[in-house]
Amino acid sequence: MPLLVFLHGIFDFRLSNADGEEVWLPTASEYVRSRNRRTDKLLDPDLIVTDVIRSASCCPVFKPIVDDIERIGFTEGRAGELGQLVLFNYD
Repeated sequence: MPLLVFLHGIFDFRLSNADGEEVWLPTASEYVRSRNRRTDKLLDPDLIVTDVIRSASCCPVFKPIVDDIERIGFTEGRAGELGQLVLFNYD
């Protein structure tokens, strides 16, 4: 079964700490004010990448691409009609 790996770019992911609190992607208000109040939490060595940025605020980012890939027959996380889609999350 074919495997399609989606490899996002730098800063194109969501990061959470062990408590499940999202510490990256900045909120819209943090972005407008150029201040992320969670910056200190970005230094936590136990952060995990939880997903690609599918949308930010009301703007789609990678969601349309993932949707198109699934529409042609790849399925995220399991084998689909054409194969499996893997969103390769890294930091």
